[in-house]
Amino acid sequence: MLDGAGAFERDLSDGLADYERAILAAWDRGDTDYDGIAREVGCSAYTARKVVERYDDRPDPDPRRSLQLVNARFLAAIDAARSRAAQAERRAMRREPQMISVGEIENMLKDKCEQVFWEIFPNARKDGHELCIGSLAGEPGQSLRMNIGNGSKRGWWKDFNGPGKGDVLILIREAMFAGDMKRAVAWAKSYLRIDDEDPGRLRQHRLEAKANAEKRAAAAEQERQKMIAGAVRRWHQARVLQPGDPVCRYLAGRGIDLIAIGRAPGSLRYHPGLVYGYKGPEVPAMVAMVTNLAGDHIATHRTWIAPDGSGKAGPELIGFDEKTGDPNDPKKVMGSPLGGHVSVWKGRHRCPLKDIPPGTDIYVSEGIEDGLTAAVADPSLRIICMIALSYLSALELPEQIGRLIILKQNDPPGSDAAKSLMRGVKAHREQGRRVFFVEPPQGTKDLNDLARGQA
Repeated sequence: MLDGAGAFERDLSDGLADYERAILAAWDRGDTDYDGIAREVGCSAYTARKVVERYDDRPDPDPRRSLQLVNARFLAAIDAARSRAAQAERRAMRREPQMISVGEIENMLKDKCEQVFWEIFPNARKDGHELCIGSLAGEPGQSLRMNIGNGSKRGWWKDFNGPGKGDVLILIREAMFAGDMKRAVAWAKSYLRIDDEDPGRLRQHRLEAKANAEKRAAAAEQERQKMIAGAVRRWHQARVLQPGDPVCRYLAGRGIDLIAIGRAPGSLRYHPGLVYGYKGPEVPAMVAMVTNLAGDHIATHRTWIAPDGSGKAGPELIGFDEKTGDPNDPKKVMGSPLGGHVSVWKGRHRCPLKDIPPGTDIYVSEGIEDGLTAAVADPSLRIICMIALSYLSALELPEQIGRLIILKQNDPPGSDAAKSLMRGVKAHREQGRRVFFVEPPQGTKDLNDLARGQA
């Protein structure tokens, strides 16, 4: 029903609810503020707007005013959200512990490791991605080195002429405070300007340290994948073993006759000219695939040998260590070998290590030659190589393993090698594994020397 002015005439017969009639009445008298109408009628602004849109198709008498109201409500909602966020942040800061851990301090020191090193050792010099000094005493030299690169080893140092090594906080402790960690932590907190424990500053330091740690972790993973890709390429560049090649002659000279046992391990190959180090000479090498329990190729082990296969390469071929002056080690591993192994011999069950039948014993050697020596003696054995004793603790093994039998070498009691072995044994026994040894007689270095009759 329209009157002469075009407005609705509403009465009790129009079918509207009381609140709808009240909303439209306010709208008819020119009130365009939905919030004001809602307060007057006792409903929500949303309800007021919907009722007007449903029953009154007249154009908005003041579009600009309506737009201003909408903007005002939007800005008010933003202000309310900001207020809630600020309150939540204040609550989080009150809950956050004000005491900072030693681990957090070390994480912050990694970001400033180069500055800290110069602070402690003004005589230091830079050598590539390392800073070096003579020793903890601070004299000029290069025996003590710290990594200042952006990878996972940033902040790690080692004294190559002494027992010292560790992170930045340990360097501060040893070089400045004679082993007193409490004083080292106090100095580090002062250096980082977190000694006053100001909550705002502490929180900012933590956020920055966390962000930098995440960047380092991402860089380290990228570096790890790059190393693995390089290791896989090296192995694929090598050749499948053939009777009479230098690797087969080298192994035969170690008393390992692959022809006698009928086949060569698929994990071993021959490289006719593999560069030693970054710029060293090209020397023949035995290369071995290192895989994890899942079967992924994660590293490549290399043993440089004489061109005629008469033995390992000596310093006349691969040179001397520039830091220590000792002959270079003819064995190296590239990639990410932690947890991995070289599959030396599959024995009676020629399946992946993870799929061996329950109760199968696994023999573990430190060197490839020791493992192959055991395979020649008994081709039914399942044998893997741990690469080095330092990797034994992290060695991945299947749950259904029988006994873990280590082909032990005669290392001097109390030596670093003996300690690494016992740490590894302890780690596996803590996982519920039964660990046993095959020990060569006293006076014999290892199983391979025993087989060749060498003391």
